[in-house]
Amino acid sequence: MNTLINGAVELPFVNTLLKSQNIAVMLMDSSMEMVDYSPGLKTLFRLENDDLQLRNLLKVCQHKIIKKAGSGETECASSRKITLEDGSVIFVKIKIIGLIKDNSFNGAVVFLEDETEHIDKHVLLEMKLNEQFDLMRKLYLESPVGIFIINSENARILHANPTICSMLGYTESEIRSRTAYDITHPEDQGTHIGFYQESLNNQMNIFQFRKRYLKKDGSPFWAHISVSIIKDKYGSPLYDVATIQEITEVVEAQKKVEAQDQQLSTKNRELEKYIDSNAQLQNFAYIASHDMKAPLRMIGSFTQLLNHRLSKHFGEREQEYMDYILNGVRDMSQLIDSLLDYAKIKKEDHKMEAFNLHLATEAVLRNLSKVAEDKGAEIQIEELPVEILGNKTQIIQLFQNLIANGLKFQEEGNTPKVKVLSEDHNTHWLFKVIDNGIGIPKEHHEQIFELFNRLNAKTTYEGSGIGLAYCKRVVDLHSGKIWVESELGNGTTFFFTIKK
Repeated sequence: MNTLINGAVELPFVNTLLKSQNIAVMLMDSSMEMVDYSPGLKTLFRLENDDLQLRNLLKVCQHKIIKKAGSGETECASSRKITLEDGSVIFVKIKIIGLIKDNSFNGAVVFLEDETEHIDKHVLLEMKLNEQFDLMRKLYLESPVGIFIINSENARILHANPTICSMLGYTESEIRSRTAYDITHPEDQGTHIGFYQESLNNQMNIFQFRKRYLKKDGSPFWAHISVSIIKDKYGSPLYDVATIQEITEVVEAQKKVEAQDQQLSTKNRELEKYIDSNAQLQNFAYIASHDMKAPLRMIGSFTQLLNHRLSKHFGEREQEYMDYILNGVRDMSQLIDSLLDYAKIKKEDHKMEAFNLHLATEAVLRNLSKVAEDKGAEIQIEELPVEILGNKTQIIQLFQNLIANGLKFQEEGNTPKVKVLSEDHNTHWLFKVIDNGIGIPKEHHEQIFELFNRLNAKTTYEGSGIGLAYCKRVVDLHSGKIWVESELGNGTTFFFTIKK
């Protein structure tokens, strides 16, 4: 039995069509796969011998052919816009005729006709509008930013795309029952209203602002919002189209930066106070060296002269008073000398050079040899770097102050033991000065480096209260750090770093 087209046309006629140079036709099997086509099809699509390109172009039409055939229609027609390989556009009329055999679908013959020159302008406009609508809908549904369409009159949410629904944790039906203010953080509702009213007053159709939304679970998130106001022909607002981008991480980062700026400002103010106090200290050092030491020397000299001449006439109490004066003059002179040493450490005079640390620590041991001998102390200096970069005089004083502290602050009858060692930390040297002395309570670990800070009575341990402040100043000028680890009664370890 012959295969018929609509029960009337025989298959040989189809074979004739497939040989035509002027008619674009293709033959589909029962699975709607192309099994053959006429030379006219290549002419229509401006191809020569590239079957692959032809099949790619036909895929544009094929889904519509399958849809029509699958609906049971044995004959249908429609138009389709096709972009060719060279970028040009043609409009093709597609006519599909089903092949029926024994009352069952057995494939189809598809006729394609170029109707670009004859297509109606209204049809072109309609097709263009449909394409734009499809594109806008795709952008709306697949946009990575959230989109609301809101009734301008009552702020009711009319539409919400999947992205904003996901951000807020609502389904679209849930969110459409709310207004824009229902999902706004209470503290930011005034911000939203204020920006909206300002835009209307200034006849602005677009405005941007930040606010917090509330998710379905009640948690807030920050968003950057751009609102476009759609108005009618009389200028009255109809709809608000809002695009929403979550910026919680940005806002949190800005808060951290602001906090850091605040901390930096505080530190700058502290630094300014420090610089000011340092300038005052330098001025005081000048006054002390010229205006205080001279009269102090005079007091000391005349007191010693009086003591020498009149001591044989003094009773026990008078001699005690005289000793108080002499000791006070000596202590005051020592304090002024220490303060002058501290004030003289200035960055502009901070000469850096490479020097032999072994020779420097030998000088420290010589300077402390008398004190160490009197106390029967053990001072152990382990392997240190041979050479470091720094101010030799200051580094010697730094080691000397820390070791001297270990010798001084000891329980009565205890044999002082002090150990000095170092560690190589690539970019810097870490030094440790360890002693077995009386220790320092944890609550005083910071303040011991402050000027004139004394933790012990002067009658128990002599000193000016400047030694550790001097150490910190030297380490600071060497771009290092100094700190202490200690407990009362368990000795002390001072750490400090010197850059390489």
